[in-house]
Amino acid sequence: MHSGGEASKGLNLAACGRLPTISVVVAFRDSECCVLDCLDSILRMDYPHDHLEIIAVDDQSSDALAAEIHKSYPNVRLLRSKSPKGCNSAKRDGALASTGDIVACTDADCLVGESWGRTIAKNLTDGADAVTGPVRHPKTLLRELVGIADFPDYQDNRHRSANAYVGCNYAINRSLLHTFQFRDYEILFGGDRLDSWQLYSSGHKIAYDPDMVVQHYPQVDFANMLERRLRYGMKALEMRKIDPTLPGGRLIGLGYMAVPAYLAYKMIKDGLTVFGMLRQGHVHPAHIPLVLPMLFLFRLLDSVGIVSAQRGLRRKSR
Repeated sequence: MHSGGEASKGLNLAACGRLPTISVVVAFRDSECCVLDCLDSILRMDYPHDHLEIIAVDDQSSDALAAEIHKSYPNVRLLRSKSPKGCNSAKRDGALASTGDIVACTDADCLVGESWGRTIAKNLTDGADAVTGPVRHPKTLLRELVGIADFPDYQDNRHRSANAYVGCNYAINRSLLHTFQFRDYEILFGGDRLDSWQLYSSGHKIAYDPDMVVQHYPQVDFANMLERRLRYGMKALEMRKIDPTLPGGRLIGLGYMAVPAYLAYKMIKDGLTVFGMLRQGHVHPAHIPLVLPMLFLFRLLDSVGIVSAQRGLRRKSR
């Protein structure tokens, strides 16, 4: 699956003094009317508007929301999907329609920081092929849980490098778009993980910059979060069937023994994430007694999803 291609040398625009153009792609649906706030945050960036292209991809929302974007944001390119595709596929359509030197992506329920564009440009002109950064959440219990459970590697990364980017906060050198990006995986979650792992494992550099921050405001419901964990576990196995080199493949392949091994690994990692977030002030101290047992429940559901998917594969193979 991996092409083993030679790593690129970045955009190489710094020598001629040209500021790169950036295409920012945001996909949205009806429930994500917060996309208006997201677009506002992009327009507030400290980046020249004549070097900025904003593409909003309407993944089958109502005519009213699309009309509001068209009316209020005349400089935003609005693309509409003919049928619901899901976030990753909708972003793919926007990226392939883009024209910038750099393609950047965030989600409709995120706000980008004022220096987001300049941080992206700096990293991709300094030799990186892609760049990602922290994903921050409000200090409410459920949103803190989202941050810890879904974005543990995008909290306190001090290495300035990563082996994957996160779908709501990354940018990529556009020259790599057709080679590594936005493959049409028939899975609900994980397309960004698969794309970025292939990029990384082929020798390309994914930078992590702590200044490339997005604030994430997900709509959260505890029952839906539990259901989501089961689906994450099932998709974790499916992703490793698509690409067996993804980290965690051996652990997931342990069958029923994957449950205790997965729980032990994840709870150690979650504990370190919670400690780091607490030290930085990104989690409320009063929530800790609730956060840890809820994280254990999440990881247990993850592992149940993994085992369920393994059993389903065995039944199909008979």
